[in-house]
Amino acid sequence: MVFIADYALQSRWRALLLAAVSVSSLLFGWLGAAVVALITLRKGISSGAWLVMWAVLPAAALAYYTGDASSLCLLLGSFTLATILRVTVSLPLTLIACIAVGVLVGLAMHLFAQTQIAAISAGLEQTLASLNAQLSGQGNQALVVPNALQIAGMLGLFSAIGSLLCLLLARFWQASLFNPGGFGDEFRALRLSRGLAVGLLLTSVLLGAWQGGFSSWAMLLLLPLHVAGLAVVHAYTRQAGRGGVWLLAFYVLWLLLEPVKLLIVLLALVDSWFDLRQRFKNTGGIAS
Repeated sequence: MVFIADYALQSRWRALLLAAVSVSSLLFGWLGAAVVALITLRKGISSGAWLVMWAVLPAAALAYYTGDASSLCLLLGSFTLATILRVTVSLPLTLIACIAVGVLVGLAMHLFAQTQIAAISAGLEQTLASLNAQLSGQGNQALVVPNALQIAGMLGLFSAIGSLLCLLLARFWQASLFNPGGFGDEFRALRLSRGLAVGLLLTSVLLGAWQGGFSSWAMLLLLPLHVAGLAVVHAYTRQAGRGGVWLLAFYVLWLLLEPVKLLIVLLALVDSWFDLRQRFKNTGGIAS
């Protein structure tokens, strides 16, 4: 897919064509968002803002006529994260900004998209009703339909994750064209500060324990810890000489098993205190 990045960087009109066409589709909105992030990272904030100014029109039209603002949220979220990364040159700070993006999207959905949230709630209610009918026969606890605030938090979380993935794709494109291998080195070196890691974890726990449907919002606060934990896994894989199959198996387990997700969060917390990458090196984890 690097050829897409190369095409977009050749002129602003080619970048606009790619971005505008992509964000006009619910299926390929992520591609347009990644192009905008790439232009922002490589050519500057003003170039990215010019692109957003025009690409936001088809994205907004799509949101208006379909009721789905995912492409619009990805476009604006990715541009915001790319701007912060370009200004600060700090991935940890960009991850904090990712939380802010998710919170803003979630609040916007809760305040201005009640119809869409009600439709999602109705769909979940039907799905969970059939699942609960099956579970009741097995003596399992019934699944509860999330309330409007929880659904808004989920939408904010999905938007934050999507915006971050678009940014990382753009950064990968940039490194592939101008600094091969740089993105991998940058990601594997990602490490949160002690105060930030502890603060995010404690705030997430407190928010999750608060009654009123804030569990999905609490998950949003754990996003930087998840990313930092995955960076540790990638660093270990590289230093231990593990292959891509090992990483693939790990990601399957991470997606399917909740205990693995918790382990990754704890791994990021431990790494913030003890610098696990240095310990990997000291124990001879680097492949020959």
